[in-house]
Amino acid sequence: VKEQYEKQSGTNPEEFKATAVRIQVVAGKNYFIKVDTGEDTYIHVRIYVPLPGSEEGPTLASFQAGKTKDDELEYF
Repeated sequence: VKEQYEKQSGTNPEEFKATAVRIQVVAGKNYFIKVDTGEDTYIHVRIYVPLPGSEEGPTLASFQAGKTKDDELEYF
């Protein structure tokens, strides 16, 4: 998913480490993840994982840049 983020955002973060996760069950699962990208900068990403048996893998559905360590991780 890091490669998908780099392609969509046009950036290459120094780090890419999950620090918090929330899960939403839909027709598959949405994972909302707070990611430390280094130097006190954070992003929130939404990763969609389809139901088992699907030939699709996890995809980066969307992201929110400009977040801080203290920002609440919410559904988006």
